[in-house]
Amino acid sequence: MNKILILADIHANIHALDAVLEAQSAHELSAVYCAGDIVGYGVYPNECVERLRELGAICIRGNHDRFVIGLDDGSSFNSMAYEAGRLTREILSAESRDYLLGLPDERRVDDNTLIVHGAPGDPDRYLFGSSELSDMADDLQREEGPGVCIVGHTHVPAYADSDHAYPSDKMLVMFDDNRRIMINPGSVGQPRDGSPAAAYALVEMDSGAILFNRVTYDHEEVAVAVRSRGMPSYLAYRLLIGV
Repeated sequence: MNKILILADIHANIHALDAVLEAQSAHELSAVYCAGDIVGYGVYPNECVERLRELGAICIRGNHDRFVIGLDDGSSFNSMAYEAGRLTREILSAESRDYLLGLPDERRVDDNTLIVHGAPGDPDRYLFGSSELSDMADDLQREEGPGVCIVGHTHVPAYADSDHAYPSDKMLVMFDDNRRIMINPGSVGQPRDGSPAAAYALVEMDSGAILFNRVTYDHEEVAVAVRSRGMPSYLAYRLLIGV
């Protein structure tokens, strides 16, 4: 079966990324898509880049990725995000930097699928809540845009088409090939919906099923590592409570 693993907002959290990959190890994946923010906030940027390279993942850049490689001045960041990005620049290897430099800000995988970080045509826009996602799906429907649009950025899992939209934590959604749909898999490495468990989505293209799922990992160990590497302490705290 044609199964695609969808990731977003890994944020240099290799423990969470590996937990997701282990949870999906029984499935034969046809592709892995990542909707950006591979790095930033966490302390394992090189490990996460290397894992995605090993997988042959189809990735784009997010705003944190752009900042750490000097393509964004960070003026829209809060102080914690800015400091985390500055420290990431010190950790990032030349190979990882080159990899991020080579990624696009959005990618049309095929005639039917678009991957962006925030929103089509605006990679830094947050599509918060079901209504914004549904409105975007409706826009794509009217404009005959891509059939499947994958986004991240909000760190909250969600699904929408032009008629329906809802948060999708641990849900199975059936989609219609005739409708334009929006998929936000949530955040692998820094969820913000009240659960610290890593979020991801698995799409079965043949059956039209999307499984939104969560997997636990040792987020306390990661929080300790974040503190020990000098990142802002709140970034460690939010890993523990999923905000």
